[in-house]
Amino acid sequence: MAKPAAPIANLEFEQAVLGALLIRPQLFPDIASILTPESFYREAHGLIFRAIQDLHEQGQPVDVVLLNNLLRQRGQWEQIGGATFLAGLADNVGVSANADHYARLVQDKFLLRRLQVRALEIAEVCQRHHDTGERGVGDLCLYAESRIIDCLQAVEAAVVPAVLSGRELLAKDFSQATPVISNGLLPEGGGLMIAGESGEGKSLLALEMALHLCLGEDLWGLEIPRARRVLIVQFENTQQLDQVRLKRMLRGLRIDCPENIFFSGPEEPFDLADKTDQARLRALIQRQNPEVVIYDPLSCLHQENENDNAKMRRVMGQLTKISRRTATTAIVVHHYGKPGKEEIEGKYRVRGATSIRDWADTVLGYSYHKNEEDLILRNLDFLKIRHGAPLKPLILERDKETFLQRVSDGGTLCSPARVVTILMEKLGGEAEQKDLVMAIQRAVGCQESRARDFLNNAERYGYVVREIDPGDKRKKICRAVWKT
Repeated sequence: MAKPAAPIANLEFEQAVLGALLIRPQLFPDIASILTPESFYREAHGLIFRAIQDLHEQGQPVDVVLLNNLLRQRGQWEQIGGATFLAGLADNVGVSANADHYARLVQDKFLLRRLQVRALEIAEVCQRHHDTGERGVGDLCLYAESRIIDCLQAVEAAVVPAVLSGRELLAKDFSQATPVISNGLLPEGGGLMIAGESGEGKSLLALEMALHLCLGEDLWGLEIPRARRVLIVQFENTQQLDQVRLKRMLRGLRIDCPENIFFSGPEEPFDLADKTDQARLRALIQRQNPEVVIYDPLSCLHQENENDNAKMRRVMGQLTKISRRTATTAIVVHHYGKPGKEEIEGKYRVRGATSIRDWADTVLGYSYHKNEEDLILRNLDFLKIRHGAPLKPLILERDKETFLQRVSDGGTLCSPARVVTILMEKLGGEAEQKDLVMAIQRAVGCQESRARDFLNNAERYGYVVREIDPGDKRKKICRAVWKT
């Protein structure tokens, strides 16, 4: 490989940093948040910085004597120039108060050197392509981008994060972000997971959610504060199928297609353990500059065993890293596992390791709802809400023509919404249980036992609460909770 024509470095800056650390060792935590031993161009400077780092981590004072001894023990004393060189560093320190400024200049030179090497590698590959035609131009561009991003990631990974005192943390000004979906369901920069069985329509659910996010319009009673720019990265559906679904939903909503929704795909699966694939995905997102990215499904973002907790934690960690570096919020479509001993309250668990579920701020379960009529009904269960209060499950009915979904009564004669309507309109919002049961009987024309079933269902879904009458413990009072 060709070598850079001239070194990119400033040895004076490097010596100024090391000299400042010898005079004021207490500066080391701040300098270590910027530099690593590899940041120095001159090898001797890197060896000295590593020795200072080791003394600091061992809780020992940092001075010329201790540094001399440590470097002698490591056989590096003559390599760095001996005691004379160490003593001379303090004479070239400049102003120690400017040590962090010098450190950033050293790090800038380090990054420039790495970029220069990467540029030479890219140039050689381009020349080889010209000579042999072994790669397509598109592949070359992705390779070049991956090498540059790899350079940035190596620098970021090597730098120790700065540590703040409690007072410094309290003094920081964090602007209040607007949630993507309110009530703690999806904070800006967070992650939401839609999980369910294959063939139940999770992609349709995600598409309808995407449209409402683009419009900034509430959905199924869930508040969406403002419009967002949305990118759907999907791996399984054809563009023709996406077109059909989008046309029908837009017809049902009676709107033109929003300008802020984008579709990629069908993409080739990614492997987030591979740096080139990380670069591909990051580039794909950055080209459209979305605020929300929908990944459909998760299984096409990795090649790991989904039951391996450690490996899936790394996969989800890479997804989080991509979200942060692209300033996006993630919605991921995933699958339920097979029912077994882990089944909880009749709901399948999210497929795979617990680290998958742990990643998400909110997990929505989407499953078939049995009914006696010819309706397409699905349960929408709020299986996890990290940042908000628990929510009652919903029953959604899908329109066969437009694919849009609405909150449904589940095909019953008297839905929870109708029970609360009867309670509000006929009984003023509060009544004894027996009076409400009779009112349901009259409104629906059913037996008392059936009316009690309707009331029980309304209580289950949170439309009505029943309490013991303080004045007569033999009676129960029903109160409306969800007004219609």
